Amino acid sequence: MGRAAALGVTGAMENTVMCGNLAAAVAHATRNEPNAAIGKVLIYPGLGGDMEKGCYITHSRAPMLTVADIEFYQQLRTGEEDVSGDASFAPLWDTDFSGLPPNHIFSAQCDPIADDGARYRDGLKAAGVNAVFEVDQGFVLGHLRARHMVKRARDSFSRIIAAINKHIDGVTLSYVIYGSFSLILHCY
Repeated sequence: MGRAAALGVTGAMENTVMCGNLAAAVAHATRNEPNAAIGKVLIYPGLGGDMEKGCYITHSRAPMLTVADIEFYQQLRTGEEDVSGDASFAPLWDTDFSGLPPNHIFSAQCDPIADDGARYRDGLKAAGVNAVFEVDQGFVLGHLRARHMVKRARDSFSRIIAAINKHIDGVTLSYVIYGSFSLILHCY
């Protein structure tokens, strides 16, 4: 059994959206452990937002991720089991954001899950947790793949690297959980 499963984190999948979700869920599940996360950098995180409003509606058919895709992956993760209210499935469903590490959250504007990052930042800030949220205007999920060809995508990637460096400045890491781009940082 993997560490995420041992901690009760359900449905870990290796793709960008789920890895932002996994990093957040692991931080929630381990916040009171001795080697809890020291910081999180989440890129395009899908965190369990309300699929009946906001970007889920305005960008429901975005080029790289549609609401239909999200529903498919959710069904795949749950096996159609009811996970309502399970914060290990959707960190936005947690009722307590206290004790979490600082966060830097990046979203793409033309993405159905873009609002999840803003809502997560708001929940963190309400609990007194340092959180920064940035939206890359005009971009779709996956735009970082263009960083070798498009200056704006390269600039976005540089801001992400700077956020990671800010979290680890002067800290010796014991391990990093990451997938695609989102990551969670732990130290000794």
